[in-house]
Amino acid sequence: MLELLVVLAIIASGLALAQPLIGRTADRLQLESAQTALLNALKTTRAAAIIRGTEASLVIDLNARTFQSPALPTTMLPAKIELALKVAGLEATDRSHAEIRFYPDGSSTGGDLTLRLDDRIARLCVHWLTGLPRDDCD
Repeated sequence: MLELLVVLAIIASGLALAQPLIGRTADRLQLESAQTALLNALKTTRAAAIIRGTEASLVIDLNARTFQSPALPTTMLPAKIELALKVAGLEATDRSHAEIRFYPDGSSTGGDLTLRLDDRIARLCVHWLTGLPRDDCD
C-alpha cells in the first residue's frame, strides 16, 4: 500500500511539473497557426490579384480580430493573440482597419504584421516591390 502511495505521489508531481510546459507548447502552436493562416491569406490574395488581373486587398480589422479578401472568407484570429500592423498611410482607413493591397503585376503596398502571445512574437513582412509575403523578416 505504501509503494502505491509513493508511485501516485511521483506521478502527481510529474504532472504538476509538466503542465506549464504543455501550456507553453499550446501557446506556441496557437501563435504559429495564426501566423501561418495570415501568411497563406497574404499569398492567396496576391495570387488572386495576379490571376484576375485586378487589385485585391487583404483587409484586417483589429477590433473584430478578423481578416478577409476577395479570394477568401472572413477568418477570425484567436482571442489571446495581439496583432499590430504597419502599412502605408493610405491603406489605414482608421485605427482599427488596415489593408495590404496587391496589384496585378504582383507588387503591393507592403507592410509588416506582428503577432504577440504573452512573451512570444511572430512577424510577417510583405515587400512592396515584389509583393511577396515572408515570415523570416529581418
